[in-house]
Amino acid sequence: LTDNPSITVGLIEAGVYHYNDPLVYTPALGGDAIGNTSYDWAYTTVPQPGLAGRSIATARGKMLGGSSGLNLMAYTLASQAEYDAFETIASFGGGSNGGVTGWDWAGLVPYFKKSTDVDNQVDPFYGLRPNTKIRSSITSGTTGPVNVSINPWYPDIIAPVVESYNNMGIETNPDMYSGNSRGVFNSRLTIDQTEGTRAYVNYWCRAATRKNLHVLTGARVRKHLLTLSVYVLTMKPQASKILFSQGKGKGKSSLITATGVQFVVGSTTYTAKASREVILSASTVQTPQLLELSGIGNPSILQPLGIKPLVNLPGVGENLQEHLYSLLSFQLTPGHHTYDELRYNSTFQALAAAQYNAGEGGIYGTSDSTASYNPLSSFVSRANITKRIQLFDQVVQSSNPTPLQALQYVIQKSWLENGTVSQNEALMWSHELVATTGNDSFITFLSGNMHINSTSINNPPVINGNYFDNEYDVQVVKDSTQLVLDLVNTEPLKSQIAATVLPPPIANDAALEAYVRSISTPGSHIIGTAAMAPRALGGVVDSTLTVYGTSNLRVVDSSNIPLIIAAHLQGTVWAMAEKAAAIIEAAQ
Repeated sequence: LTDNPSITVGLIEAGVYHYNDPLVYTPALGGDAIGNTSYDWAYTTVPQPGLAGRSIATARGKMLGGSSGLNLMAYTLASQAEYDAFETIASFGGGSNGGVTGWDWAGLVPYFKKSTDVDNQVDPFYGLRPNTKIRSSITSGTTGPVNVSINPWYPDIIAPVVESYNNMGIETNPDMYSGNSRGVFNSRLTIDQTEGTRAYVNYWCRAATRKNLHVLTGARVRKHLLTLSVYVLTMKPQASKILFSQGKGKGKSSLITATGVQFVVGSTTYTAKASREVILSASTVQTPQLLELSGIGNPSILQPLGIKPLVNLPGVGENLQEHLYSLLSFQLTPGHHTYDELRYNSTFQALAAAQYNAGEGGIYGTSDSTASYNPLSSFVSRANITKRIQLFDQVVQSSNPTPLQALQYVIQKSWLENGTVSQNEALMWSHELVATTGNDSFITFLSGNMHINSTSINNPPVINGNYFDNEYDVQVVKDSTQLVLDLVNTEPLKSQIAATVLPPPIANDAALEAYVRSISTPGSHIIGTAAMAPRALGGVVDSTLTVYGTSNLRVVDSSNIPLIIAAHLQGTVWAMAEKAAAIIEAAQ
């Protein structure tokens, strides 16, 4: 937005800027900050009956740059069919723009390009043609803020892994970024190879010296008043509320107007006024929290807490969706080179650190990147696919879906039937593990919720993922777990495995189910709690990302995504934010 000098932006961020902090900047340390409350909000769910009664960690980045400073830097995109589903949902029943929203694949491709600067590297991944350039994808940008690249170093176990996939009939995908994401592939990463560092605050770095940008870190919003432009300072604030003025007329004049944001620094409450509009980008967890604290949500939740409902919007905090992973671990035969050497070989670690500190990259400038996205039809028999579809139908018939869920299930069943969209991700993570998998992420019945239970921004919201609350979700994770067990028993990978660490010996189907319930964990790809969908379906924002019932409050973050996608989220969220900026600027 600050590309336009006539727009002044104020940014309120509860975290801080972890400048040059190795736990954030060094790629090989990716994920090490998860659970550390200096970097992570470290939320947990309520106990989940479907996961053996466990309360599950819900990582959220607590820093300038958000969860892009906390994750493992994978840059992946979903398939064309999945982005087209955004359009199907947003435009259902005519939508807010007469049935055309521009949120489909074709409408997002320009913004995938605009947000990225993809290195012109040759991909050395096993099974690709020589001289395959990663910049050739139709979604690859060359001038965007976010550096996207591939690793200059790889664990030596990758070639046997990929060859074994191929021997199972799962092909190498040379370009998962052009609308077909199926197969095994070398994931791009948000790493700046010139520095060997995580690329996560690049938008801010480009704009930091602009006079029309003001950034305030360490502040928590309490409430939205709604009257702002945009600014950023540095203190330690936390937004706590959005402030509004009430419309008194009919039609558009009856809408409430955001006039500002109430935020807290230490024990002092401040107000920032907004002259044009307020944009809420607080994550799938904290966006609905702030909406509810500000009087937007389900009156049955707000009124018992003494909060006056300003907009009756029951979809706030609902439609929570997430990827679930089951974990498997295998010990390799001696002689392999993986990231474990940084922990167990002090000589190797010292040499690698010296290389990295000298600006020469090496292993510290890389992160795991081998993954496969697989429709059930690529690894489950046709007869069992028929059984999965029957199970899908049974769960639908026995549930009481909301209007939004009913539409989602129609879309997801078509994907399951035609095999165009993946239901599984198998991710190789070579840090004491060869593979983690079990992604029921892409066709799932889990639909959780997140709501406040107090009027204080300091009290975390109540998160209920409803993980594994139905047999279909459990079955797909069991199928996904079996895929990896079959993979490690396929040559040439089989000969490289010395022992299975996890799971323990599985005697029967009941034991497999008990295992996945005891170990499965979310992938920190949580979406949907302020869904872009018609209000009648339970949506929270329209296709301009404006909150229903308001004239100038928008939400721009992963909570907008109406339906879980087969991808890690950061690439999609950056493109959505670029598109949102274009929508906002056009409206000024």
